[in-house]
Amino acid sequence: MNSSEIIIIGGGLAGLTAARQLAAMGRGVTVFEKQKLPHHKVCGEYLSKEVVPYLKQSGVYLEDAPHIDRLVLSSSGGKSLSCNLPLGGIGISRYALDFRLFQAAEKAGVAFVWQSVEGVQ
Repeated sequence: MNSSEIIIIGGGLAGLTAARQLAAMGRGVTVFEKQKLPHHKVCGEYLSKEVVPYLKQSGVYLEDAPHIDRLVLSSSGGKSLSCNLPLGGIGISRYALDFRLFQAAEKAGVAFVWQSVEGVQ
């Protein structure tokens, strides 16, 4: 384990991003997480393209993610609504995104302690 001056409880999007950024700035960081990453979560799989430059700079590989430039909503009654997404986005599962963020954090020197969080008060 590294010499940690900062601990982060939770290895979700915010925890992993903050840990990687702090480690890249030379800080000793340890993340405490209740489950070994990655693990499956029920969430949307759309990521706005406005965060792609930051993630690439952070060492998060996204080149294989599908590009999304159109939104289509449909009802169970058969009605639909569609529009173009000028900025667009990419499609990536939370499992894949968490794993790539974990890899970038680990490469930056972040230490991880698994199955260590039962609750925070």
